[in-house]
Amino acid sequence: MKHFSLFVLTGLYSLLFTACFFREAASNADTEESVYLSSTETPNGALAEEESSASPPQNKVVMSNLGQGVQEVNLDLFEAEGLPIAVYLPSNQFQGESVEGESGKEIHLFYEPNGERQSDVQIHFWFPEAATTLEEVRNLVLSPEGPISAQGLTITDRTEVVSYPWAQEKFVYQRMDDEAAESLEQGFAFIGEYTDSVGKPGFFIVMMQYPAKQATTFETQAAMILDNVEFVDKAF
Repeated sequence: MKHFSLFVLTGLYSLLFTACFFREAASNADTEESVYLSSTETPNGALAEEESSASPPQNKVVMSNLGQGVQEVNLDLFEAEGLPIAVYLPSNQFQGESVEGESGKEIHLFYEPNGERQSDVQIHFWFPEAATTLEEVRNLVLSPEGPISAQGLTITDRTEVVSYPWAQEKFVYQRMDDEAAESLEQGFAFIGEYTDSVGKPGFFIVMMQYPAKQATTFETQAAMILDNVEFVDKAF
């Protein structure tokens, strides 16, 4: 009988110890999970708020291959008043101008290497007022009166696979003058999307146009600009 009582007491003690152990383990697990969530959520939230309220920097330095090996390239900020976009231009290579017309607001980036403007080489941002949805902007690009066909250019390809995060669709177009390969004029158009200060989506068109003989140099310059498009919190 004495041995049986001792056995029961030992069993009760073991159960009590096990219960206390698992209770402590569960408490520790809850504490660790709570610390983990607070340590990840709080800094990220603060960082996101800080980034959204920050103005774009006046200059950037990027690495690019301009035919002389990979090297640093200085980019200068260009902002157009009243537009939700900021672009960065390779120093001493482009001149930016903003225009407001009946059809909407525009940014023209003229290629000016060595201070000499090349009128047949440019990048054009257009924020059309008449088209406010993705489908409307797409129809505008494809229209016979649109920015491509109206210039006598022909769309040769289109894709929704685009490397720029702001771009929804890409169009390839060209024009051949006098059937001479060296006079081939070509370019790309993009439909871009942004979100305004109240969370409403907006759309714009980007066109880059140039003679085929300047493709190597200009496409590299243009890629730096389109890779560094930033959207700013402005009323539009």
